[in-house]
Amino acid sequence: MFDTDTKKIEEHWLGGFEPYGVTVNNEPARTLFGHYERCGFLYPAKRTRLAPVMTRVMETWDRTMRPAEDQMLQYCVNCNACRPGTWGSMSFWRSTPNRAHAQHLVNTGSPNASRLVMLAGQDAWHARGGLFLENWFRAENRFANRIFGTATERIGVEHSSLERRSLLAVPRGWAAETRRTIAIEQLDSAAGCQAKHTLGILADPVVAAAEELDDGDINMRGLDEEYRAAGLRRYRRVFLAALPGCREPVGIAIAYRGPIGLNFSFLENRCDLWISRELDHSLRHYIAQALIGASESVYEDLALNHMVVACDEETHAALSCRHTGMFIRTYSRCVWSRPGFWQWYCHADSFYQRILDFEQRRRGSDHKQYTTNGGLV
Repeated sequence: MFDTDTKKIEEHWLGGFEPYGVTVNNEPARTLFGHYERCGFLYPAKRTRLAPVMTRVMETWDRTMRPAEDQMLQYCVNCNACRPGTWGSMSFWRSTPNRAHAQHLVNTGSPNASRLVMLAGQDAWHARGGLFLENWFRAENRFANRIFGTATERIGVEHSSLERRSLLAVPRGWAAETRRTIAIEQLDSAAGCQAKHTLGILADPVVAAAEELDDGDINMRGLDEEYRAAGLRRYRRVFLAALPGCREPVGIAIAYRGPIGLNFSFLENRCDLWISRELDHSLRHYIAQALIGASESVYEDLALNHMVVACDEETHAALSCRHTGMFIRTYSRCVWSRPGFWQWYCHADSFYQRILDFEQRRRGSDHKQYTTNGGLV
């Protein structure tokens, strides 16, 4: 059992990056991406997908890693101090005012490099006063599932959530015609509490809280100003779907915009859909189509020929009945809140400690070079 007394938990934190022997935002994007290629994280197919916008992607990373001192847009945490020939990296960028997206866990040479960058980033986000963290990982990746897929068991459902999300590439103009009986409303900040309530029903309370819809800035104008200071943008628009005769909305879309390529799967520019589980496939399809159609204007100037849409597997199945070729991949998304930060930290630390103990036992006999991309996207 973990001690849940906040004052006692605070004593365990080391207070930032320095105690871990890591560096932060110390390499330009071109150098960092070269490391990614050598480790196999930026593999040929992924580089091909990024190629049309790679110049802008590198500019995005260089700009987000060098904001004003009192701001944090992205921490790129690097470690090469474990032993000669080792290197590890992980990045954390602000997806909402108080939520960071943890991604791109890469290392070669020693699992301790992964451990240090991961714990240092969690520690620093805690020290900064962050309230939520999220990561996305491939559902079929056994390594990622062993560490990230089991974190909610350690933290508990009160402070964490694990969702299966299907990522789709929806062609522009696909949702031009929708059923008129589906009413779509774009929300302003005055409706933030309603949006949070709806998302709590359609997803779960932890996901609803982590979206920060009820903080009086539903479009994230404040965070957008911080990104603007670096020559970038970060904002969102929120839409609700309703059916005649239904007391509660039956769907919600959160259309995010951000600097392109901040995530290599373009998750910074995704349109998140949550639709009522009580609807049949036909209605689910039309509601998804209506929400995507309403959100499309948010992406008019996006340098991609499609929208990136994230939805539950039931909605993906409903869309696939009538349209094929949109599916990219199924991911698991883990979200956890500040009261669960310490439990997550201990979960990750103990997981890697077991790997390190095993590595120590086999070193000197059948020891092989350790390389992994950690499964995070």
